[in-house]
Amino acid sequence: MVLFLLVGVAVAQSAGSERLVPQGVPGAVAYVKVTHEETYAPEGKSPIEVRRTAVRRLAVEPDGSDPLVLRITSRTDLGAAMAPTSDASLAAVVDAASWAARDTAAGVGMVLPVPVLSSSRVSGDLGARLDLSPFDAVTDAVGKGTVGTSVSVAWKGALRLEPRRRDVASSRPAFRASSGVTSGIGTFAATMTHDAVDGLPSAGRAEAELGVVTPTGTVRVVLCATFERIPFPPAMIPGLVEVGEGTLPLVISAPHGGRAKVPDTPERTGQGVDRFVTVLDGNTYEVARGVVDGLAEKLGGKPWWVLAKSARKFADVNRAADNAYESDGGRAFFEAYHDAVWTATRSVKTGWGTGMMFDIHGQGTRADTIFRGTAHRTTMGRAIDVFGKDAVVGDKSAMGVLAARGRRVFPANADWETPEHASYTGGYITRTYGGRDRGFDTMQFELGNDYRKAEGRTAAVKDLVDAIVSQREHFLPKARR
Repeated sequence: MVLFLLVGVAVAQSAGSERLVPQGVPGAVAYVKVTHEETYAPEGKSPIEVRRTAVRRLAVEPDGSDPLVLRITSRTDLGAAMAPTSDASLAAVVDAASWAARDTAAGVGMVLPVPVLSSSRVSGDLGARLDLSPFDAVTDAVGKGTVGTSVSVAWKGALRLEPRRRDVASSRPAFRASSGVTSGIGTFAATMTHDAVDGLPSAGRAEAELGVVTPTGTVRVVLCATFERIPFPPAMIPGLVEVGEGTLPLVISAPHGGRAKVPDTPERTGQGVDRFVTVLDGNTYEVARGVVDGLAEKLGGKPWWVLAKSARKFADVNRAADNAYESDGGRAFFEAYHDAVWTATRSVKTGWGTGMMFDIHGQGTRADTIFRGTAHRTTMGRAIDVFGKDAVVGDKSAMGVLAARGRRVFPANADWETPEHASYTGGYITRTYGGRDRGFDTMQFELGNDYRKAEGRTAAVKDLVDAIVSQREHFLPKARR
């Protein structure tokens, strides 16, 4: 319940006042560890104290009614830890909090507009109406803060709860007058820091104290929540994705080399999906892992890496979400992969200003060929703007080094005009995370079987490492900013 207050006040704002937080970047994700502490004290009775810890996933997603929304979902069941009580009036208050938690745990979540920071001075008044099922919460608060590498804002003001009548057919529990809670009034205070790169919250604290009116008396409710951002959720769905934190402006991705089953998840059937594919890109996990280790040996630091451990049969993480999965388990796999890629690319961009991701795949069209995939060079737009076409087809480019080693590449190196092979122009990952508008470079390697089979893999990995090292040394920043 408190986190709803915390995030809700941070993003909701009355018309005409200055924007208080940065614009959320579409596709941005973050994980935060949240601690809730709640006290419910009815008149003349011993208080009930509740403490819960959860990990929540925050994401910015497009929405038809608003350019950007902050959609909050949860990886943990928050509704199971509420303390029991025989007092009907107090139970209603406890139930109100647990209903909101169960809604989120079930994936209903909240959808709130993310305002845009329009001034270097952060201040403004709020008159926000927040969605705290089954209440409307109205707060009149004043927020002030500072802008730097992050945006910090603090609010303080009055808070009022008003019971809401819900349609019985609603997916959320209906709140009925018989529960006995009529209203609540109290105070609210919060501080929150937003990341300046993606606009999502990175740390915060919220406190509220309310007198909730019931037919048998007033229940004093004290709510407190603190949260902090974490790099990845603990044990990110074990076995689905292998993730490594790097020190270089490089990211290695391999989405189709996993073999493991997603627990309790059926295989995809592909109904209504164009170009439905479930086959393994054999040994691309092994190639990618070899590249990671080879880069560490050559450069004295590691790239970030995101490698699928689970099979494409359950989710294709190189497709848009509506064509990628057909089950909750498949969605968990898809989100885990892209959350990790987002975190890796964001971290590289934050530390170095820009970077490059190599997305490693396998193809069966030509065993001796590496097909380049850059959406016809558009995902290399940042590098082309700075270094010209040499960043893609020059002798020092990754493809140029591979060609010089006698590797067959397509399009042929130094050939600027020939389009990329129609089947291998770069998929969802390459196109989503790369391009001049994102300030980040991406390139897909489609490797023939000669590069992946056991007898040729060691030499192929060595050449790939040398190619990526050359790209890094000539077309990426040499020092952290």
